[in-house]
Amino acid sequence: MSKLLKIYDNSIPKFLQDSIYNEVLKEKKIPWLYSNNIAGPDKGSYPGIFHSFLRNPYNINSTEKPSIQECLFTDYCHFFNQVLYSFTSLNNIVIYQIVDGRLFMNFPLIKAAETKRYIHTDKKYRHLVGLYYINDTDGDTIFYEDDKKTEIKKVTPKKGRMAIFDGSIPHTGGYPTLRERAILNFNFIGQIYE
Repeated sequence: MSKLLKIYDNSIPKFLQDSIYNEVLKEKKIPWLYSNNIAGPDKGSYPGIFHSFLRNPYNINSTEKPSIQECLFTDYCHFFNQVLYSFTSLNNIVIYQIVDGRLFMNFPLIKAAETKRYIHTDKKYRHLVGLYYINDTDGDTIFYEDDKKTEIKKVTPKKGRMAIFDGSIPHTGGYPTLRERAILNFNFIGQIYE
């Protein structure tokens, strides 16, 4: 059985696409944090900025639920979560728990093709990932077989595009050369009804 990996264009209503785009790339009010490496353990290999708007220390093996004090919800949590809720309601996906909600932005690199890529999975337990592309640019997301060498698919960032995939699929984000690359990344527990 193959693992879930689906790409949807115009995945949410146009007004919501525009609202997210304007808030992230035009308004510039989001409290960003800088990281030397937003996608992996190697120092300085993938610098960029990020905003974690939802963090739930969910543990699939625990019967204990995290306390509200352990969870992080910023002022942007409900705004950005509209993307995932809108998409899933239109595509027969039930969300049981959103584990992480993060906003990432990378800036163009002159030598992007030579930059080391960090192939990874977001979590060690069973989950789904939703990558929502906020703007048109380059810097493809590349998906791999479990060997982390054999490419399955490349997805070019396009405003309104959503990639939904099994969280156990190794993947990496490419650096843009044209303009900034902005994405929303959701890790969630859910079920797809087809």
